[in-house]
Amino acid sequence: MRLDRFLSNLERFNRKQVRLALIAGRIQVDGRVVRDPLHAVTEFSEVRLDEELLQAGHPARYLMLH
Repeated sequence: MRLDRFLSNLERFNRKQVRLALIAGRIQVDGRVVRDPLHAVTEFSEVRLDEELLQAGHPARYLMLH
């Protein structure tokens, strides 16, 4: 899912607020500042706004079969 769509789907943000936060560099995905609204966000991504956790990334699970 695109980062801008993910953030605007949260009840606390509208599209204008999302755009302004991205331009200001207030959004971090997996510890890196992201300004690109088309950046891909998965269920494994950790998303933060000004150090506030918006989505905790789930660690990937690997199953080994023998």
